[in-house]
Amino acid sequence: MSLREDVACYRLYGANCIELAQGVSDTERRLFLLRMAQAWTRLADHLEHLTPVADPVADPVADDNPLPPPHMEER
Repeated sequence: MSLREDVACYRLYGANCIELAQGVSDTERRLFLLRMAQAWTRLADHLEHLTPVADPVADPVADDNPLPPPHMEER
């Protein structure tokens, strides 16, 4: 999974927690779900602000100077 997909999943988990909290009448359980939503959102925010590492599969232009395969190296 890519970083972008992880962020999207974490935001979805947070949204699911909020949706569940809306249907819960018990205050403690509602607060727990809202705290979980907040934690998922913080995690997504944290990942979004990390410097992304280029993924050569997703971004083939990221590797400007690839090393030749071992069998093609000059001797």
